[in-house]
Amino acid sequence: MKFVVCYDISDPKDLAKISKYLEKRGIRVQYSIFEVETTYVKLKKMISDIEELMNLETDRVYAFPLEDEKYKNIERIGKLTSLNIL
Repeated sequence: MKFVVCYDISDPKDLAKISKYLEKRGIRVQYSIFEVETTYVKLKKMISDIEELMNLETDRVYAFPLEDEKYKNIERIGKLTSLNIL
């Protein structure tokens, strides 16, 4: 399953940690938006890991599932690297 993971992190140190974490698991499509291919079980673990890196009072992280059939219809322009599959 594919997911769009996006975040709004207030602390620069936390931001760097979360960004580095997500770079290992997906591809960056915008500054704070990643495409990640994984299972729901592994996504739950990923969210749990990110939760430990963020401030729950000020920060936000969202993971939106993308239906496989509709995912094929996404138009991309510009540089794109392969998705890392978890």
